[in-house]
Amino acid sequence: MWSQNTGGGGHQLSLLNGHADIGSLNAVSNANLSTINIGNGKLDIGSLTQAKVTVNMLSGGTGELVLADQSGGLLNSLRLDFAADSSASFTILENGGATTGGYWAFYVGQGYASIDGTTETDLSKFLIESDGGFGTTLSMLAVPEPSSTALIGLGGLALILRRRR
Repeated sequence: MWSQNTGGGGHQLSLLNGHADIGSLNAVSNANLSTINIGNGKLDIGSLTQAKVTVNMLSGGTGELVLADQSGGLLNSLRLDFAADSSASFTILENGGATTGGYWAFYVGQGYASIDGTTETDLSKFLIESDGGFGTTLSMLAVPEPSSTALIGLGGLALILRRRR
């Protein structure tokens, strides 16, 4: 549910599980920033009418945010923050009848996406997938933990040493 008073005047919506469908999102309150927190739930938004929103993809979450049409040009007012261990995604189904693939490169390049609160403009940190039509999805690429990488390296070294004997 939207909280009408989060101290700074912005709204807050937390969707930890389940599914919510919003026809149009008007998330501006006295020019204060509103926040959407997504854990494992799915939030479908038909269109943005007004928005000044930070979307947080929470730690360990597999949540999904789907925007049916961003042709109003308001997506630039959204900020998307992925927790480093999140496998969440953000999908735009269409852009006024045009494909959305090129939009993600612009979005990330402008610094509108972040990982653990740190702005990330390197597109190689993200995965962009097309649905074969107009829609595309932005998600964060999984980066193996250093310990996992070390174990894989040690395993490979062991195989090489074994073959030499």
